[in-house]
This record gives sequence, structure tokens and C-alpha cells, in this order.
Amino acid sequence: MTIILLGIFTFMNLCCLHIPAFRVEATSSAEADREFARKVHAAEAVGSITEAKEPTLPELLKELGDWDSRVRSDAARKLGSMGKEAVPGLQKALGDDLFGVRISAAYSLKAIGKDAAEAVPELRKALGDSDDNVIQAAAEALASMGTQAREAVPELRTALAGKCFKTFLTTFLCKAVVAALGSMGPQARDAVPELRKQLHDSLSDWVREEAAKALGSMGTEAKEAVPDLRKALGRDGEDRVRLAALNALVAMGTEAKEAAAPELRKALGDSYLSVRTAAAEALVSMGARAVPELRKALGDYGSAREAALRALATIGTEAKEAVPELREALDHDDDRLVRLAAARALGSMGTEAKEAVPELRKALWDDDTSVRTAVAEALVSVGARAVPELRKALDREAALRALATMGTEAKEAVPELREALDDDDPFVRLAAARALGSIGTEAREAEPELRKALRDDDTSVRTAAAEALVSIFAQS
Repeated sequence: MTIILLGIFTFMNLCCLHIPAFRVEATSSAEADREFARKVHAAEAVGSITEAKEPTLPELLKELGDWDSRVRSDAARKLGSMGKEAVPGLQKALGDDLFGVRISAAYSLKAIGKDAAEAVPELRKALGDSDDNVIQAAAEALASMGTQAREAVPELRTALAGKCFKTFLTTFLCKAVVAALGSMGPQARDAVPELRKQLHDSLSDWVREEAAKALGSMGTEAKEAVPDLRKALGRDGEDRVRLAALNALVAMGTEAKEAAAPELRKALGDSYLSVRTAAAEALVSMGARAVPELRKALGDYGSAREAALRALATIGTEAKEAVPELREALDHDDDRLVRLAAARALGSMGTEAKEAVPELRKALWDDDTSVRTAVAEALVSVGARAVPELRKALDREAALRALATMGTEAKEAVPELREALDDDDPFVRLAAARALGSIGTEAREAEPELRKALRDDDTSVRTAAAEALVSIFAQS
């Protein structure tokens, strides 16, 4: 029994020996919380009495040495608004024991931007930090400095190799590192191998997109990445990545665009409007060199054909090799938008498209008004003597507008134009009046109808009739 009591007594003594130590530690932590709360309360109290005073630079620099990490972190964050004078203190804060302070310091340097370039050595060191959030913040700070941070390229490459493998866990870190390299443009050309790897290996579309942008920022210095960018344009499943790859190819110049012409052609049918638009613009900028691929695109489906036709129309006479395909599209395609684009493309080629006159004359009777209009304009553009066909089509507003552009060459159509001035459609009457005005003195016989048109219910028709009479008799 005595032994049992002795054991209990010993156990209680041992417990009691630990209780004071525990209480001291707890008390120390509690006191720290109370001290921080006291500072906050004091600040709030001051603010409730008078307008809160913004801390000065010296005060914030002093707080960077405070024993409380929360005070140091807050000071580092606020120094971002203090400009270049705060940089020395932030450089020192990048070496703080607490990662939260280091993060705040890096983001403040980012806010200061190029004026904080003297902190590049410390930021380079921070790229090897044990905390990923510090690395990300350091990369963002370096990105804000652009080419002034070019000395950090080796550390950025190391960060990519060590942190950015096939995982989503470091997406934001990797995006920041890649963006930093991109901000340095050709100065970061040594990182092209790592950027190419990120473009086709990263699981994150954000990182792949940023890698494509970074490569594009380097221009011809990154030309070895053209195959990777072509692959991304043709196969990547994310719209943004395809667009970034396309823009990068364009940024690399004519050789890169010519090499990627097949992918650019396919991109005319991309599901993403911005990609289709950018692809068309890229092909147009290539001029005649893009025509072979555009001719192939006329055999594709959907929006690709329309985009190719619009591109050919923009290229104009340099695209004359495509006239056979354009004639076929105008004469046989079931899609009115394709026929319309084909007519406009032929019109843009002027006399180089003369061989398409038979199809254009036939298309004057197209079921679609817009197509008829484009066809009539194209006939005039290619220099076809199509007055007989236009006279037959005078119930068509498009033909009237075409005659108006032909001047005295359309004088044989005056009888039909006089009759058209009495049409029920005000647009037809308007076009007829303008056509007669363009013919001039050769249209004197239409004076009675034009004078009658001066009383037309439509203001535009009355104006056009008056102008036509002036044109006819001013030259008499």
C-alpha cells in the first residue's frame, strides 16, 4: 500500500513540474496576441478620434524590424506604395525568416516595377526559396521589370525545370515564371528550350498559353520553336492556346507564316472566332504566297470556305490564280454566303477575272439580292460589256446600281431606266434616277420622267432626280 501511495505521489510531482512550463509558454503566446491586439486597438482608437494618419516611410522601415511577424508583413505590403525609396528595405525583407514577409516584400517590389531593378539580385535568390508562393511572387516582380531583370534568366530556367513538370499543383507559379521570361523578349532567348517543353508538356492551358506568348515575344530569336507552335495551333484543345500560338507565329515573321501556311489554312475553320479571324489576317498579309493554301481551303467545309474567299477578295489581283475555283463556287455552290463572297472576290480582281464573265452574267439572276448586287458590281469591275444583260435585269436594283457606275456606256439602257422611274420600289426608282444622272446628256429623253420624279413621295428619289436633271442639262 505504501508503495502504491509513493508511486501516486511521484506521478503527481512529475506532472506538476511540467505544468509551470506549459503555463509560461501559453502565457507568452497569449501576451503576444494581446500585444498585437493592443496595437490594433490603439490604431483604431486614434482613427476614431481623428483622421487616420498614413504611416511614413521611416515608420514602415522601422516596422520591418519589429519582433512581430504580422507587423513586418504589413509594413512590407504598405511599402509597395512608397516608390523607389522603399527598395532597400524591401531587399532586406526578402531575407526575412517568415515566408509571409518575403511574399509581401516581393509583391511590393512588383508594384514599384522598373524602379526596383536594383533588387534583382535578391529576387534571383528568392527564385530558389523553399516556399512556392515566394517563388511565384519573385517571378511576378521580375516580370514587372522587363528587360532590366534579364540577369535572372538562369534562375528562371532553373525554376521551370525544377518546379514545372506535369502537374496542376504549380500552375500559377509556372505561369508567373514563364510570363517573366516573356517580359524580357529576345533577352531571354536562352530559355527557348524550356518554353518549348512547357508548350507541349504542361497540363495547364494557362501555362501553355503563356509559353506561346513568351516565344512570340522573342520573335525570330525563337524560330526553332516554329514546329512546336504549328503543332499547338493545329492540335491544342484550348482556344486561347491556339490563338497564342498563331499570334506567336505571326510575330516571328514571313518565314514562320509560310512554314505554318497549312495550319493557318485549317485554322480558317477553327471553332473559335478569334482564331479564324487571326488566321485570315495572317494569310492576307502573305499576299500571293498564301493563294495556294487558300485555293485548297475552297474545298473545305463551313466557315473555312467563306473565310478563304474573303481573304482572296482582300488580296485582290495577286490572287488571280484562284479564278477557276471562284467561278466554280459562284456557279454551283448551294450556300448563298459562299456565292456572295465568290462574286466579291472576282470583283476585287478586276480585269484579271475576265474569264469569269459567263458565270457572272448567269448569276445576275441569282435568287439572293446580295449576290445579284455583288455580281453586278463585279461585272463592271472586270470591264465586261454587260449592258444587254443588265437591261434584261432591270427589275433588279443591283443591275441599276451597276449601270449607274458605267456612265455613258449605259446609254442604250435609257428606255428601261425611264420605265424604272415608275417602279413601285423606291430603291429601284432611286437607282434608276442615279443611273440616268451618270449617263448625262445622252439621257435627255428621260426629262419627262425625271421631272415627274421631282414630286416623288421619297425624298431620296426627288433629290436624285434633281441631280440627274442638273447633270443632263448642265452639259448641254
